[in-house]
Amino acid sequence: MSKSGPMGDMGEYCFIDHAGKRIGAMMTAGAGWPTRSTYYFNVPSIDAAVPKIAAGGGTVTMGPHEVPGGMHIVMGTDPQGAAFALVGGK
Repeated sequence: MSKSGPMGDMGEYCFIDHAGKRIGAMMTAGAGWPTRSTYYFNVPSIDAAVPKIAAGGGTVTMGPHEVPGGMHIVMGTDPQGAAFALVGGK
């Protein structure tokens, strides 16, 4: 792990780096949250990606919103209900 970022009442968000590249992050699940892995996909523009989620039959479940570091994320589910997230510039 390289460093962590404070997430307020949600605790610390710990980043995972390997060979100088960020490859992931993790945090403790909050009370009532399901324990799971969420796969994040990088996109050039969150604003451009959000309408494509619904157009592809998916659902936005949270966001978009800015996260520490200036990036933006949106979480969603695909048409079969699998969870995913997107991260990118505004």
